[in-house]
Amino acid sequence: VERILPDGKKRSLGSKTGLFFAARPIEGDLPFILTEGTATALSVSEIAPAGYNVLGTFGAGNMPNVLQALRAKYPNTVFYTATDNDAAGEKAAASCESQGAKRIPFPSGEKDGADWNDLVIRYGAAGAQRMFEGALPKTNAGTTILRCDRLQYNPREHLVKGLITQNSLNVIFGISGCAKTFYCTDMALSIASGQT
Repeated sequence: VERILPDGKKRSLGSKTGLFFAARPIEGDLPFILTEGTATALSVSEIAPAGYNVLGTFGAGNMPNVLQALRAKYPNTVFYTATDNDAAGEKAAASCESQGAKRIPFPSGEKDGADWNDLVIRYGAAGAQRMFEGALPKTNAGTTILRCDRLQYNPREHLVKGLITQNSLNVIFGISGCAKTFYCTDMALSIASGQT
């Protein structure tokens, strides 16, 4: 629990070390984006592409603690930081970079102290999304690496036993006059009449 005082200062009512708020359901094999606050995490969850875990770390000072705990649990996962545009955010991002996290740079020209939530309010979700995706470090787009224990085998259902499976591409080829048309017509009629 955190209390925000009239002057804007925040006071934690208990220990928050290593604690976080998940703005999306956590999937350990997806990269993590760490933000400082809850509102920022919710905004980043709205503007970040699919395929990322998004967490709020309850403050810049706690971000390295959250990263350390998650790194122990998910050692092969990529981590990013989307910190506020201030000295505390800079310090947290630098500390997390020393632990191997990648920084999502805040757009230049924005006011000091702003965060991604402020950009969503100022530019709308679509505008902030373009800025966020432009700042997100590029990866091997389209490449997905799965652990062997995550692979799934789905048995195929056959349309013609041993020859043609459902939801697949099949090619029948041969020289001219070898009865391809007859074969395909016979097979199509067999499938249509329920004979496999």
